[in-house]
Amino acid sequence: MTSKKQRQHHCPVCTLVGNVRCLKKQHWRPCEIHGRSGHHGDFSVCVKCDGSEKRAEKAERIERQKEKEEQERLRKEEAERKKREEEDAKRAEKEKARKEKHESKDAKKKKEKR
Repeated sequence: MTSKKQRQHHCPVCTLVGNVRCLKKQHWRPCEIHGRSGHHGDFSVCVKCDGSEKRAEKAERIERQKEKEEQERLRKEEAERKKREEEDAKRAEKEKARKEKHESKDAKKKKEKR
């Protein structure tokens, strides 16, 4: 199986891997950006342009993934914070009810002693 790089350089006219002879026969056009070091075929994109596009796409995908992970992390933190607040509120209510119960018992005991 041929490598990806060979497929990208493959000349669509003479079916050879693109080289100086293909350029002389004008099967390949020099890239406007990269000159003769990056060649456009009649049906293909400059290898260097293609590589830079792929690198840019990969960087964008990585950035989107990081943003998505950050949003997920923030969402989880917010959910945990709300859960802790609810638990603290319930705990405070139970403590308040317990104190009121003990205060009422203490008040009854004081009345009985008098």
